[in-house]
Amino acid sequence: MIRFRLKELDYPVEGILAYKPDRVVLENLFSRRKISSADDLFAALGLLEDVENSWSSFYPRIDCVAVLRRMCRFIYLNCKANQSRFGVEAYNRIKHGLVFLPNGQRYLHGMPNAPAVMIPTRDPISPNPYTLLGLPIEDTALENRARLIEFIQSTTRALVSFYLIGRYPDFLRDDRKIDPAPALFTLPPLVSVLEFLQQLNDKPEQIGV
Repeated sequence: MIRFRLKELDYPVEGILAYKPDRVVLENLFSRRKISSADDLFAALGLLEDVENSWSSFYPRIDCVAVLRRMCRFIYLNCKANQSRFGVEAYNRIKHGLVFLPNGQRYLHGMPNAPAVMIPTRDPISPNPYTLLGLPIEDTALENRARLIEFIQSTTRALVSFYLIGRYPDFLRDDRKIDPAPALFTLPPLVSVLEFLQQLNDKPEQIGV
């Protein structure tokens, strides 16, 4: 979305199709774009431009700007702090499937009875070209991770929806019979996202933003 606003892309989807794991390290992304705060991220995304005047009349109980700023704060602070090189690398290996192992203990003695992924060995003098990285996780941590994933996917879906509302209100009205454009959030697939926005508006402290 940032690259689209800077006219580096004709459509935001171009950036998604050209996705490479090493390009989504947030620390690097923010550095490239000179983003040093959540407010900088909010400004770079141009989210205010995607908020229609009809929002407040259609959803008077949701302060759209406050919600969007809280999303940016979550992305800048929480996501950046929790993202690690191993996490990005592990995700890439899981995505490709063939290097994801349901139980690393079956392949290497001393590994925990937990999923594992193969990653390139970073030590240049190691005789092994690959390292088995275990991914043990306790139930509590798994529940926290599930909540984090839900927050991230709800945030992503909301940002895409705001993009459609701001950029293509005529298409939503004429082709999808959605008028005004913010009514997009009343569609069944987005009802949960609207509930998320309401929670983010009313009780942000419960989800740490």
